[in-house]
Amino acid sequence: MKILILSDGITPLVIGGMQKHSFNLAKQLALQGHSICLFHCVTGKNKLPEREDLVAWFGNDAMQNIESICMRFPELTGSSLQHLNLPKDCKGGCSCGDGRYG
Repeated sequence: MKILILSDGITPLVIGGMQKHSFNLAKQLALQGHSICLFHCVTGKNKLPEREDLVAWFGNDAMQNIESICMRFPELTGSSLQHLNLPKDCKGGCSCGDGRYG
């Protein structure tokens, strides 16, 4: 099954209960053989993760089934959100699913 997981972050990049849940859900579904497209954010000046980082966290077996798309969390300016610029590889859609990002 192809599954898209949208999260405001994953452990260890962003610390919190939902981030830990998103990480564990993606990992366990990937280990069961599901194709996971994980769209997640990093905050502040944290670096975007490299593939080697993801393999270290998820493990090589899970990463065989995970496509990770990471972007910086939008910052607030005044009372409105800055224009959201998706990474170039997202503009045409996630390759592991049928959904499109607008």
